[in-house]
Amino acid sequence: MGLRVLLLGRDSTLALLYAVHVVGLQGLKVIDLQMSDYMKHLEQAVQFGLPVLLQNVLEKLDASLDPILNKSVIHVGQ
Repeated sequence: MGLRVLLLGRDSTLALLYAVHVVGLQGLKVIDLQMSDYMKHLEQAVQFGLPVLLQNVLEKLDASLDPILNKSVIHVGQ
């Protein structure tokens, strides 16, 4: 699994343009951490191997993101 994490600065417009340029428009999931169901969208993106751009990230990340950022995921099936 090619899990990569890209951390960008405060200008979300520049970050979005850069991410679209790097990964293209194919399946880029833009997830706002202020959404009530952001974890459901993030789980789906990880399950299907889609690239993710997290918006409105605070200085302290939610602990529920730790397994993904630490690459502690479990491969099930093939």
